Amino acid sequence: MKKLKQPLTILIVILCTAVIGLQGLSNHAAVPIRKPLSSFPREINGMIGRDTGIAPDILAVLGSGEFLSRVYQGPSGSPLFLYIAYYSKQERGDAIHSPKNCLPGSGWQPVLSDRVRIELPQGQIIVANRYLVQKDANKQLVLYWYQSHGRTLASEYWGKIYLVLDAIRLGRTDAAVLRVSTPLEGRSEVMGQKDLENFIRAFYPLLADYLPE
Repeated sequence: MKKLKQPLTILIVILCTAVIGLQGLSNHAAVPIRKPLSSFPREINGMIGRDTGIAPDILAVLGSGEFLSRVYQGPSGSPLFLYIAYYSKQERGDAIHSPKNCLPGSGWQPVLSDRVRIELPQGQIIVANRYLVQKDANKQLVLYWYQSHGRTLASEYWGKIYLVLDAIRLGRTDAAVLRVSTPLEGRSEVMGQKDLENFIRAFYPLLADYLPE
C-alpha cells in the first residue's frame, strides 16, 4: 500500500483528534490576555506607531477577541503594519481567521505563498508564512504565524491539531495570530522582507508581557 501524502495524513489526524476532543472545547474557561493590546508600545526602537482601527463589520466577523491594528514608520520610511488577534477561548464563531482567507476577501490576490525562517536575537527560530499579494498595480508582502502557550506555528493544520490536544491536556483553547505586512512600492521583495524581519525581531520580545504562555 502506498504511503499517504503528508497533507492528507495530517488532515486524517486532525479529523480523528477532533472527534475525540471537539465536544469539550466549549466547556473550557477563557484565559485572559495579560495586558490589553491597546497598551502595546507605540514606539519600538525609534519606530512610531499609530492605530489604524478595524471597521465594525469586520469586527463582527472576527468575533469576541482582543485585536491590535497598527502601522509603524519603518527605518527606511516605509510603513510596517502590525496586526495581532488574540482569542482567550476559541469556539464556534470566535476563532482565529487565516490571513489567506481575509486578504483575498479584501481584494488582494495571492502571487506567492511559502515559508521563511526568522532567527531572533535570543536564538529562537520562528517559521512564518510568507504571502505576496497584489491588488491592481499594488503589491504587499505579508508574514504571519500562529502562537499559543509559548509555541509558534506556521501550519494551519498543526494549529488545529494543537487546538484540540491543548484543550484535552491543558483545558485551554486560547491562541493568537500575528501578521506583519508592508507595501512594496519602490522596493524589492528582498528589501521588504528584510524590513519585516527586523521589525519582528524588535517587537517579538514584548509579546511575553501580553500573550499567556
